[in-house]
Amino acid sequence: MLLSPEKNIFISPTAFKESLSARGLSEFIQSYLFNRGFRNLSYFPGSDGGNSFLEALSAGYEGKFVKIQIPLIAARTTVDENIFLFNDEKTAAIETASVIGLERVPLAKRHPLQLNSKPLGIAIRKIQSLFPSVSKVWIGLGGTATIDLGAGLLEGLGFQFLDESGKQISAIPSNFDQISSVVPSSEPVPELHFYYDVKVPIRSESGSFIRVYGPQKGLEPKEVTVLEKSSARLINLFGLNSLLTGAGGALALFPEKVLKTKFLPGTKEISALHSFKTQFEKADIIITGEGRLDSQSFQGKWVTAFLDSEKPVLCLCGQVESGLKLPQNWIVASISELESDPEKSKQQVKSHLRTLLDRYIV
Repeated sequence: MLLSPEKNIFISPTAFKESLSARGLSEFIQSYLFNRGFRNLSYFPGSDGGNSFLEALSAGYEGKFVKIQIPLIAARTTVDENIFLFNDEKTAAIETASVIGLERVPLAKRHPLQLNSKPLGIAIRKIQSLFPSVSKVWIGLGGTATIDLGAGLLEGLGFQFLDESGKQISAIPSNFDQISSVVPSSEPVPELHFYYDVKVPIRSESGSFIRVYGPQKGLEPKEVTVLEKSSARLINLFGLNSLLTGAGGALALFPEKVLKTKFLPGTKEISALHSFKTQFEKADIIITGEGRLDSQSFQGKWVTAFLDSEKPVLCLCGQVESGLKLPQNWIVASISELESDPEKSKQQVKSHLRTLLDRYIV
C-alpha cells in the first residue's frame, strides 16, 4: 500500500491513551500529509465509547461542549469537566475515560478498592441543575480507574448504602462486604444510555472481568480474589444482572437494576453516523489506529469499524500483539518497532508517527 496524493484518504483513528486524543491524532496525521502535498483528506475522530467519546459525538451531531465543575477522582479538589450538550438540550453526553478515567489518577493513587464512580453521579446531577430539560444522558464506558459495579454512580446521584445496623457507608469496593441495603434517591434521574466497547462478561470460563481488567487499574493479585468474592456477594444480594457488560468496571450493573437504562455498542453506533459514513464511502484508503492493537481490539473496539471493508487500511498503533490474524488489505505499523520503551514512545509519539507515515508515502 502506498499513500498517493491522488487518492482520497480518510483518517479515523481513536485515541492513543496518555498521548493524543482521537481528534488530536487525526489532525496531526492530516496536517502532516497536507504538508507533504496531499489535498484529498478528510477525518473523523473515532471512539468505541471509551476515550474521545465526546469528540466522536461532536463530529456527528449538532451541539456544543459545556464545562461543569465536579470532584476530581482520587483528589480533594474539583475540576472543570467537558460534557457534550445536544442542540435540543434534551440529551447530554459524558465520557467516563475523563470523568473517572485512569489517566486522571497518578500511579501512586491507583487503588481501585478505595475509588468509586461517585464523580460521575455528581456530574449527572450537575447537568440536571444547569439544564433541567435534559431527559437522557449518554455515557461512554471505558478507561475508568474504578471497578465498583456502578455503586459510586448511584451514591453520586444521592442513593445511600447502608450496613446491617442501618449506618450509611461509602460505596467503595473495600466496603462491599458491609453493604446490606440501598436507599433510593427521591430525585428523578435521566434515562442513562451506556455505550460500551467490548462486551466483557461479568463472569466467564476465562475468569471474571475483575481478573481480566483489575490489574490494569492497579489491583494487586490478592485484591483480585477479594473483590471477586465481595462483588459476587452484591450481585447475589441485590439480584444484579450478571449477563451485562463488565466494561468500565461493570459501571452499569447497579444502575441497570434501579434506573431506566439502555446499552449500545459504541463502535456500531458511532460508525453508523451520517458524517462518518459519507466520508468513509468516498475514501480510497483508510488510516485508522489505536494505542495498542491486540485480540481485544477485534471484539468491538474502534478498528472493527473497518474490518469488513475491502479498501486498503493502514493501521497505526503504539504497540501490536504478535500473532494477530489481520485482513489481507490491512497493513499495521507500530511505534514499538521504533522504540521499545512505552514511556519514551509516548513522549516522542509524533516523531515516530512521521517516520511510520513516511514509509508509505509515494
